[in-house]
Amino acid sequence: MASQISQVAADLKPETFRDIQLGGVRVHQEIDVPLKSVALRLGVEDVADSHIGTLEIPLPVQAPPDAPAVARRSMPPVERD
Repeated sequence: MASQISQVAADLKPETFRDIQLGGVRVHQEIDVPLKSVALRLGVEDVADSHIGTLEIPLPVQAPPDAPAVARRSMPPVERD
């Protein structure tokens, strides 16, 4: 099992906050996943409101058939630990 913890703080303008309330928050983070992993569990905590949620994603994840060709390209080989 591997784990990674990141924290994001945001000082948002009112119009940006309104957009987030309507469309959600998007955060990009690259994660090193061990080769034999069968699932990825993502947990999120809103410290200000004490809300928490988790999501488990079975691996490997396949690109949707209608995804652009760039998204379907193969990734470089993963280096072993």
